[in-house]
Formats: sequence, structure tokens, C-alpha cells
Amino acid sequence: MKSLIILLVLATIIVPTTQTYVKSCENGVSKPIKVQISDCQRLPCRIKKNQIVSVNISFNTTQSTKTLQSKVFFKKFSGKFDFSLNFDRPLKAYEQVDYELKMLFQGFYPLNYLKLYVTFIGDNNKLFTCFAVDILVI
Repeated sequence: MKSLIILLVLATIIVPTTQTYVKSCENGVSKPIKVQISDCQRLPCRIKKNQIVSVNISFNTTQSTKTLQSKVFFKKFSGKFDFSLNFDRPLKAYEQVDYELKMLFQGFYPLNYLKLYVTFIGDNNKLFTCFAVDILVI
């Protein structure tokens, strides 16, 4: 099975654009301060196949952590596509974190509605932030 290519880059400067409306996850963890998805002016975000999508995420840590993991998954009905990224980046408590997540939606994705979930997890499985957003692959 082909896999979705996901690149994670620490962004030092985020170009100001329109903020994307996202929902909190069902797990009760707070959503980020700001989420900006490239070319998403209204929901659902319309994502073209074979397009690289940039997702800028800003959130505050609630405690220090030595490692941070992002979990990205797409959900459609009962199906689930799951992707995880681990990276070492020590963070201090109450530090603002700005990340740019780049995703390539390859041609094998169905033309359909999906829900994108992104979660950031620190040491001892501490959940820092989580959000969900509706997308339409076109």
C-alpha cells in the first residue's frame, strides 16, 4: 500500500494568512492557538490530489518535555489512515511552539470527505494539543 508522504519542519517564521477554523478533538485536549491550512478559505478544505498542503500550527506547552511526537490520521467512516512522526526537540513549560507540517496527498486517495486529526504528544504520553478539520479530496 502506498503511503502518504509527511514532512515536518520547525518553522521559525509563519507567514500571516487567514486562520483555518478547526474543531477540538473528542479527547478533551485543547485545540491549538492557531491553525492555518494553505489554500483553505472555507470548510471543508478542498485538497487537490498530488498537491502539497502546508499546515501551520501554533500551541503552548503545559509542561516541559524532552521529546515531542505528532500523530496525524485521517478518518472516513470506520476507516482510518494513521501516520506518526517522532522528533527530538526539548521544550520548556509554557513555551509557544510553531510547526509547519507539509503533506502530499497522493493520487490514490479517494475523491471524498475525510476528517484530518493532528495531535502533539510529549513525554509520558502527555497530550499537548489536538485538532480536527474536515477536508474534501478533489
